[in-house]
Amino acid sequence: MAITVRKRKDGGNSYMVRYEPLGHKPVTRTFHLRTQAEAFEREVKRAKGQGTVDLLTGSAQKVTVSQAIQSYRENYLPGLANGGRGRNSQLDRVEEAFGRKFVTSLRVHEITEWSAGLLGADLSVQTVHHHLNTLSGLVEYARRSMGVHLLENPVRLVARPKLGKARDRRLRGDELEWLMKAARLSPHPDLACIITVAIETSMRLGELLAMRWPLVDLHRRTVHLPTSKNGESRTVALSSTGAKALEGLPRRLDGRVWGWVASDSFENAWRRCKARALRLYSDALPAEARDQNFLSDLRFHDLRHEATSRLFEKGLGIMEVASMTGHKSLSQLRKYTHMDAERLAKKLG
Repeated sequence: MAITVRKRKDGGNSYMVRYEPLGHKPVTRTFHLRTQAEAFEREVKRAKGQGTVDLLTGSAQKVTVSQAIQSYRENYLPGLANGGRGRNSQLDRVEEAFGRKFVTSLRVHEITEWSAGLLGADLSVQTVHHHLNTLSGLVEYARRSMGVHLLENPVRLVARPKLGKARDRRLRGDELEWLMKAARLSPHPDLACIITVAIETSMRLGELLAMRWPLVDLHRRTVHLPTSKNGESRTVALSSTGAKALEGLPRRLDGRVWGWVASDSFENAWRRCKARALRLYSDALPAEARDQNFLSDLRFHDLRHEATSRLFEKGLGIMEVASMTGHKSLSQLRKYTHMDAERLAKKLG
């Protein structure tokens, strides 16, 4: 195997890599830049060592985005929390825009135009980022699991719309007290418990809904999550409050901890709980004594922020908190580290 230099009609050079393994189809690629040819040559050598040269032949390079999505849904999503259901609508939009294209023919300018169109369709900036992340993950899956050769993931080169200030909503005043009162009046007997466990563990909603009793150890006060949002497993510690809440929860015959299967059905129960809490609060206090912002714009996911903040306030270090929350990058915990700085200042005197 070697790089052959050829003259193009425009006077420039092209660089061809050709490898003819015994018993396999020849692998041939031509590039405009030597660096690209050298990168592909290294890829061929790596594939040769792993016995996957066949994946670099033309058939693997002609994988369409639709074919990649089908394989991704069948082989990758089931390993994510809640079966990766949250990505299905994003994959639908990716397929609508690029389904007929080969993965290798995705271009930066096309992806940029697509993301701009999503913004124009009144999707939030954060939602557009989620779509781009899903497309990027799909491309990486095609590269690593389907043998599609790309020198660079084009999604990584896309200039993304700027995110606004990170959401930092925490519980205020006695909001939690009224939420718990409303939850105990709910027809769902496990609503108060799931709110408590969310605040005590910082688990995501999808992770909570995927909990099963065989993976809960109340003696050791741990919950094992075989899959999470990022596809990795982790074991979460339970506080005494969280363990006590779970101890009082009736056991279901299907082994699930909670009665909700889909996040949509839970969100409906959450919205009704907030409305009930607001009514209880309004009936109990005169208008002049009420907080006008009581429960305003509070989302269930904000309880994860509340829980993470409380973990730092209890004195846990960044690595300890990350083991609880499942954050893969410590930079994602940056917005909480000012609490550590305040404690350090007090220690310094």
